[in-house]
Amino acid sequence: MGIVSQFEAASPWWAHLEWPVRIALYDGAVIPPDVWGADWVTEEGKTDKGSTMLNETFVNHIEILAGMLAKAQSLPPIPIPGDAVLG
Repeated sequence: MGIVSQFEAASPWWAHLEWPVRIALYDGAVIPPDVWGADWVTEEGKTDKGSTMLNETFVNHIEILAGMLAKAQSLPPIPIPGDAVLG
């Protein structure tokens, strides 16, 4: 489990790691609301009722992040001058 194994269960950081670990280790096609922590169908229904940027649901946040990552990946690489590389 990589970096997670470096934290003891009593560590204050464990509360921040518990949810992502549960999601990453879940074995199934659809993550149920009790594992995810919210019902995505209900959340998605909230978004459908009034489609504005003011709707703050986790589904909306995932869509925003996915869009941002897609744009960032389509940017050309930034050239680095040869003398700027530390060796």
